[in-house]
Amino acid sequence: RDLVQDIRDAILAPSEMPNLLRLTYGIWDTAVSPWLNTGDWDSCGEDYTSEDLAGCECHEALDLSLTGDMSAVALIFPQTDDAGRACYRQLVHFWIPEKTANERANLIDYRAWERAGVLTIIPGAVIAFSDIRQALAEYHERFAVTSFSYDPMYASDTAQWVQEEYPGIEVVKFAQNIMTYAGPTAEFERLVLGGGLRHNKNPLLTWQAGHCKVYTDSNRNKRPTKPKPNDIRSIDGITAGIMALARAWQPPDAPSAYEDDEALFSAEDILQAAGDDDIDEPGDPGETAEDGHGGAPPAETPARAPTAKTLGADPHGANAEAGPRPTTPKTPCRSASEETPMLDRPAQASAKAVAKAA
Repeated sequence: RDLVQDIRDAILAPSEMPNLLRLTYGIWDTAVSPWLNTGDWDSCGEDYTSEDLAGCECHEALDLSLTGDMSAVALIFPQTDDAGRACYRQLVHFWIPEKTANERANLIDYRAWERAGVLTIIPGAVIAFSDIRQALAEYHERFAVTSFSYDPMYASDTAQWVQEEYPGIEVVKFAQNIMTYAGPTAEFERLVLGGGLRHNKNPLLTWQAGHCKVYTDSNRNKRPTKPKPNDIRSIDGITAGIMALARAWQPPDAPSAYEDDEALFSAEDILQAAGDDDIDEPGDPGETAEDGHGGAPPAETPARAPTAKTLGADPHGANAEAGPRPTTPKTPCRSASEETPMLDRPAQASAKAVAKAA
């Protein structure tokens, strides 16, 4: 690759900077690196509410915490902007236990996010699954949810509840490994860079986008990496958004050719599609020269002379006694020239003269 292009890629996508430093300049940095550009994220902000998206098709994902951490549900809506370009709009809501919010009140103003309507503070030390399910039920009533993605580590019970309550929704187990995250993470980044992933200026989601980091392997596959357990920062909304986007942007499976009534499977089908109606069916005698189609009738196979075997005769004579038939001794193979009687030289010369005159 061109060095100038590598530098431009690192400027546009900060997550490419460690690769540039390590592979080009020999400067080894940590594999965890900043990801989204704040300016690019801000340019994706729009003014819309959940009421504006009521009844629209969307894909849902849940990043559920088990203890006192934050949980998030993301909804990704495939949309078209005012210019007719395809884009995605997202809605994200968060939950956190009240105990955690109070312990960190001197560091983060969770109450401000609660007043903004993007965070629900749950009384107690943990988030009750019933609170999450109540919110999911409201979303399924308001929007046309087509898929539900979840982390099998913590949300298996909730996924089973979704499958039982809403059998028409596709329930997707989203494994937490880099190969599962690689595709949608790259697409998430590409959409943010190109302005194709819109958000409604959610302040808590924007806060997480500002410090979200990714791990990059040797093949440049990426996945978001969560902060350390004692870190007050979180990326639950970004993670849930990537999980939901995985179903929203996935191309549909190509239909099988065997399901297409107009598919061509034989030379006869192809010729008929090209307009040739004079194709003989199997067993037809075909057109003759007299029919004006220029074809000659097929040559008849000359009848073979009857033999003793076909006539039922005994090749060893009518009065042959029963018992083993005498075997004919095998003779060595001879060439055609040996089996054909040699002509004398005058006869050969006469034959050549006749052939030349003809």
